[in-house]
Amino acid sequence: MKKQVLCALLLILVAGYSGTSQTKVMRSPFVSINIGGFMTSLKDFSKIYDSNLGFAFGAGLGLPMSSRTYLYGKATYFAKSGIPPVIYRNIYSNAYSESGDGGRAYFRQWIINVGIQYNLFLSDDFTLGMNGGVTYTRVSETLPIPGTGVSSSLHGSGALGMFGGLAIEKNFLESPFSIFAEAQHNFVRHDLIDQVGDYGGANLTLGIRYYFKERRTS
Repeated sequence: MKKQVLCALLLILVAGYSGTSQTKVMRSPFVSINIGGFMTSLKDFSKIYDSNLGFAFGAGLGLPMSSRTYLYGKATYFAKSGIPPVIYRNIYSNAYSESGDGGRAYFRQWIINVGIQYNLFLSDDFTLGMNGGVTYTRVSETLPIPGTGVSSSLHGSGALGMFGGLAIEKNFLESPFSIFAEAQHNFVRHDLIDQVGDYGGANLTLGIRYYFKERRTS
């Protein structure tokens, strides 16, 4: 009788373990790298740097909270240089002229996103990700002072804001890698009261993700 009871218990344990393994939640952390473009919202940026659009690159991290939801983080670096126009006034004709011989300016910006990403599984091949959260940005800029040969610098000016975005991800069968395209907008005001210094902007990137173990794709 005891042997029969032990055998029954053993069968129940084996069946329970087997069911658990079949219904396990498949989730995995990921890391990513991406390149693309960033269009800053800074007013008059194009007057110094030719356009508001420039090259950007970065890296990301996802920590699973469930099979659909990730704690999401991303760091993007944006840099650009340009020659500010110098305005001259002719004291005889009272006419103004513009020259670009004042020296070169340099702009550098880090954009840090921390938030949540939620995935919708469109098929085994494609996943739609929606993300949003808090943005922190840090800006450095060097501007030449016309006629002096020296420059003024602003280093480490930081501001908080928020972001939202969408990503479409292409999965590959039995591969830990995927490729994705992501569009995000960052809203970052340096001074919310005076509406001065919008250091946010639109970010469009292409990238590669690596998952450390098996994850859900459908």
